[in-house]
Amino acid sequence: MPEQQQQQAGPAVVELPTVPELAAKVAEFMADAGRQENHPLARFRSRTEFAAAFQAADEDEREKLAAQFALVDQITTNNPGVMVPGWRNDIKANLDKRRPAIAAFGGAQALPDTGMSVSWPYFDGDLDAIIAEQAAEKAELNSVRIDIDKADATIKTAGVASDISYQLLMRSTPAYLAAYQNITDAAWARYTERVFELALQAASTEIGVALPADLTTTAGADAFWSLLFEGSAAVEDATGAPADLVLAAPDVFLDLGGNAAFRKTDSNDNASARTLTINVNGLTVTRAPFLDAGTVIQSNATAAKFSESGPMIATEENVARLGRDVATWGMYVPAEVYFPAGVVRFDRAA
Repeated sequence: MPEQQQQQAGPAVVELPTVPELAAKVAEFMADAGRQENHPLARFRSRTEFAAAFQAADEDEREKLAAQFALVDQITTNNPGVMVPGWRNDIKANLDKRRPAIAAFGGAQALPDTGMSVSWPYFDGDLDAIIAEQAAEKAELNSVRIDIDKADATIKTAGVASDISYQLLMRSTPAYLAAYQNITDAAWARYTERVFELALQAASTEIGVALPADLTTTAGADAFWSLLFEGSAAVEDATGAPADLVLAAPDVFLDLGGNAAFRKTDSNDNASARTLTINVNGLTVTRAPFLDAGTVIQSNATAAKFSESGPMIATEENVARLGRDVATWGMYVPAEVYFPAGVVRFDRAA
C-alpha cells in the first residue's frame, strides 16, 4: 500500500526564482551582450568618432570601413522567383482584313451550290444591227441571229493547315486557337484580294489612252481628270452605266494624293491623308495594293464580281500525337468578269 500511495502522489514542487534573482540573470545577460560586436561599426560610439577613424586610417582600412558602412543592394535580377511578368492578353498584330477592290465591286458573292465551275450566259452582239426599218408595206422585217453565249470560270481552292498540340490548345494564354483563326482569316482576306486584283488586271481592256507619266503636277492632275471622263464613257458603252469606281496602284495613288491640285476642300476634287481618300471628277480613287505599278482600273460594280465560299474551318483530332489538325480554307473564283470592255485599264506612259 505504501508503494501505491507513492505512485498516486503528484509531481514534486519546484520553487520559482525570486524577482531579485531574475533581475540578476538579466543583468548578467546584458553584460555579456555588451561585450559582443554585433556589427563592425558597433565599436564607434558616434558618427564623429567614425569620421575621425576614417580620416586617420590608411587606404586599405578606409575601403574596409566604407564596405562595412555600405548597404547591400536588393535588385530584381537577383530575385527572379518573385518577378512575375505583366502579361497583356491582346495580341498586337496588324490583322488587316480589308479588301478594297472586292468591296469596290460590291463585295463578294456566294458560289453556286454545286460543281467546281461557274457558268453564266451573256450576249455581246451588235444591238444596232437588230432593229431595222421595214422597207415597204408587207416587206419582210429585218432578221438576224441573236446568239446567247456561255462563259465559264473554274472554282479554285486555297487554305492552310496545322497540327496543334493539346498542350498548346489547353494551356496558352491568350488562347492560341482563337489567335490562329484570326490570323488565318486575315491571311485569307489578303490572298483573295490579291487574286481578284490580278485577275481584273488580266481581263481588263485598254482604250488607247495612257496614264500621264507625271501625276504630281497641275498638268498631270488635269490630264487624269479628263482621262476618267473618257474612261467612264467607255464603261457606260460596255455595261449600260457609267463608271462608279477607280482602282489605283500604290505608286499612282501616292502621286495623286500628293498633287497640290487636289488640296481644295471646297471642291469635288480633293485628297485627305487623314482618311486616305482621293476624289477626282466625281469618282473615289481606291488604293489597290496588288495592281502592277503604274496601273489604273476604272469600272462599275456590274462589270465583274468576286465569288467565294469561305473562309471555313476544318478540324480533326490527331489522338496518336495528342494534337488537333486545324485548317482554314475556302473556294473561290478569281474574278467573274461579265463585261471585259467595261473594266477599263490605263497604264502609265513611259
